Amino acid sequence: MSILPANYTLDTDDRLAGVLVSAECFLGAFLISLVIFGCFKIPSMRTPFGNLTMNQSTSQIIACLSNGIFFFLALVIDFRPIVDYSFINGAISLCLLGIIILSYFLMSLNRLTAITLPFQYSWLFGYQDSI
Repeated sequence: MSILPANYTLDTDDRLAGVLVSAECFLGAFLISLVIFGCFKIPSMRTPFGNLTMNQSTSQIIACLSNGIFFFLALVIDFRPIVDYSFINGAISLCLLGIIILSYFLMSLNRLTAITLPFQYSWLFGYQDSI
């Protein structure tokens, strides 16, 4: 199933890349968790825009953690089953990318509606309608 030859070994550049990418993913996940924490604690973020921000941040933290774990296991530890079935991680990443892009679109639409159609804003982005 693997596209790598059976005798392939990782060199120090591969391991260094794995350490850097996984560290960046874990740092990003920590910072995104601070955003989610802030959305729960700041009263002005308990709005439809805050709900959209939390949805987007949740999908981003899932993407950061899944890729951080993948790169750590695949490149730093050289865990072969992870490398052999890396297409699963790619499929999950593609699904998360669509969710993240849709979240950005909804946040932009939310701000556009708040500026250009202020009287229809509560009809389009009411508290009961936002996820």
